[in-house]
Amino acid sequence: MRKRKTVRTIIVKATTWLLTACMLAGLSGFAACAEGADQDTPLVVSERQGEVEVGNITINTDDDVTGVEVTSTSGTGAGGTQVTTGDVSVTLDSEGIWYSGCGVEVYEGANASNTMDMGSIDVTVTVSDDSAEAFGIVVYSKGSDHETTINTESIQVTGNGDDYSNAVGLDLYSSNSVSGSNNSLEINIDGNLTVHDELTTAQGVRLYNDEGANNSVRITVNGNVTATMNTEDSGELAEGMALTTGGSGNKTEVVVDGDMTADRRGLGVDTEEGGSTDVVVTGTISGTYVGIGFGDDFDVDNTSVTTWKIESDGVLVDTLYDYMSPEEITAIAEKFIHYIVKLAQPEQGDILQAVKADGSALDTKTYKVSEDEGEKTVSTQTEGKIVRLKLNSDKYEIVSAENVDGTPLSKDDQGYYYSVTRGGGILLSAILKEKKPPEPPTPPDPPKPQPSGGSVLAAGGDAVSWIKVSYELDGGVYKEDPGPIVRYCTPGQLIYLLDAPEKEGYEFGGWYREINGKPEIRSAGESFQTWTSVNFTAIWNEA
Repeated sequence: MRKRKTVRTIIVKATTWLLTACMLAGLSGFAACAEGADQDTPLVVSERQGEVEVGNITINTDDDVTGVEVTSTSGTGAGGTQVTTGDVSVTLDSEGIWYSGCGVEVYEGANASNTMDMGSIDVTVTVSDDSAEAFGIVVYSKGSDHETTINTESIQVTGNGDDYSNAVGLDLYSSNSVSGSNNSLEINIDGNLTVHDELTTAQGVRLYNDEGANNSVRITVNGNVTATMNTEDSGELAEGMALTTGGSGNKTEVVVDGDMTADRRGLGVDTEEGGSTDVVVTGTISGTYVGIGFGDDFDVDNTSVTTWKIESDGVLVDTLYDYMSPEEITAIAEKFIHYIVKLAQPEQGDILQAVKADGSALDTKTYKVSEDEGEKTVSTQTEGKIVRLKLNSDKYEIVSAENVDGTPLSKDDQGYYYSVTRGGGILLSAILKEKKPPEPPTPPDPPKPQPSGGSVLAAGGDAVSWIKVSYELDGGVYKEDPGPIVRYCTPGQLIYLLDAPEKEGYEFGGWYREINGKPEIRSAGESFQTWTSVNFTAIWNEA
């Protein structure tokens, strides 16, 4: 049997070759040798080296390889490395027993501070006879008081082995055994994180942040996370993210400004007591078999998942391991899953608002994808609760309302509302209509004019004049009344003409009158002002 080589073995060999080449060239230090240039060999940066800059790294090999390795495990003095590269491309194609390819690998030690700014990372490992492992970024964050930040444009990882195959976008291990110290790991991806495996395991992120204390891990993806497989074997695993977290003072933050999609499970969260875990996926979390899975000893009080929607052909929310009753799962899901509430007419935000059942403001979630974009805030609601539509204007009324899936909103004496179900996907829309002022009440028949000239004395002694507005229907009916219809108003009062009457076989063409010998046609419901009595006649056009 061929003994499996470690990734570190090939890196040590590559380091020796590169340093030898630098000395032969008469250059001082590896950084000077590598600065700014493209290369087709691994980049190895060790022990707090300072600034290192290279161009694109493109490696094609048939043996174990890592594109970029940063090591700061020995020594305790403060310091670190800032690495800047172009795109990192690793392609391993071999026949053998077990081969591993990795884009970036970081071994973090005490008191070190490492920053890496990189282009895209693309890793493909193919082993035709046996087993293959492919990794985008691997970080072993151990020791105490260390800080690592990795910024990259995108990550794409593909694994293809005949017997066993494993592809992981981010493989992260964070621990801290020193009391009173603080560790920080931050990874920012400015595009998509895509992982595909032909056989066994495909995971966008595999994180262990459950050992020691005071570890802070933050992952942001300004795009989609996708994990796919070709095999239909339900025993294999394709998972958007697998987060194992917990421990006193440990903090895990994940933000995906897009969708998280996997062929098996969209998101797995196994949180132990202590610490906090906060996941935001602004789009949809979807898994063919399970949308979101959670662990058995799940710390629901310190775990939060905020997303717009959960989708699955199987189960939307389930346990990762042991069986739980549907009632137990519901009780947990209602506590830690928060669904983003959207309105389909955001430009009507001042008029139309989504609120809680009692009319108070919805809970909100604030997150940040990048420094350039700053903080964003979304409204949320949990399963089993109500989202009510509230109008902040007396000028409009809601004619109808529905969710994006076509479900009509219910209505009670307080208005339209939506009951949040498991899976979320809340995007509410409403048809608004501008309210029509009510017609003035029909006054009683006016008293006979007094000799003084058409006015009467109202209560209090003020003179009130009435003018008549009449409507001839010419064979039609208005609310089953054949007419003529008579209304009264005061001179100069703004009124609205009658709505359209009906006549079988005809369409209403407007209200006709003559003014100063000239014909005039006005529309139904049109506002109108007159100082003298007036008579309108309905116009009919054959249908």
